[in-house]
Amino acid sequence: MYIIRSFQIFPVLVWNEYDISCSFVPHMLAKYDKYLGSTPSKRTHKWKEAYEQTRDFTKLQYINLPGPVMKGSIQTILNYVMTASYLSALPSEKKEKVREDFASIFRGTKEHDMIIIPFNTDVFCCNKL
Repeated sequence: MYIIRSFQIFPVLVWNEYDISCSFVPHMLAKYDKYLGSTPSKRTHKWKEAYEQTRDFTKLQYINLPGPVMKGSIQTILNYVMTASYLSALPSEKKEKVREDFASIFRGTKEHDMIIIPFNTDVFCCNKL
């Protein structure tokens, strides 16, 4: 556990990111990217430009920490995948096709097999000038 104590107020941005060292995660990310379109995403780093272009904050500091681990059946993992805002907003017919597309990553996995997905936690912070 990490505790950050400060007497100042400063922005802290925290994301749990899939750990790309897991063999099927790059395939999942490619599918996410396929459906992302112009939706803002942490992975595009466009958000970072706002901090880098302003003179209101110090340079972003970054730390990468071990993150949580998701465990579940194929259905549990697919339910989680489909919570991405740009996927959950799709019409029902399209959602089912997208779900099937993600399910193709796990072909050969039995319905009740435990799938383990590790995450890393990315933390960015800076100070207000």
